Amino acid sequence: NHHAHDNEIQSMGEVFLAETVFDWKKLVEVFECLPKDSVVRAKGVFRVGKMWQLYQWVGGNLTREPIAHRRDSRYEVLYNQSLNESALEGLQKQIQLAIKSL
Repeated sequence: NHHAHDNEIQSMGEVFLAETVFDWKKLVEVFECLPKDSVVRAKGVFRVGKMWQLYQWVGGNLTREPIAHRRDSRYEVLYNQSLNESALEGLQKQIQLAIKSL
């Protein structure tokens, strides 16, 4: 049955140095544009200015809240087989474009 692997969940993520500062508005855009049919959930901790925020995305709903200082910024995206390689690369690129300063 070739559908057997369709439900297989994979994950992708990245870690950034603590000095990396993100533009929170751009991050919101990235998270809100995640495809609901292929992304299961996504979360990230990002330094935005002098503070840090926790982003959690499930089923198209994004929550954002302040979080205590972290050693680094990072995110993880859980997705199924319907998310292709170019969509993944596009996502990584969008998050890198949300970087304000290194």
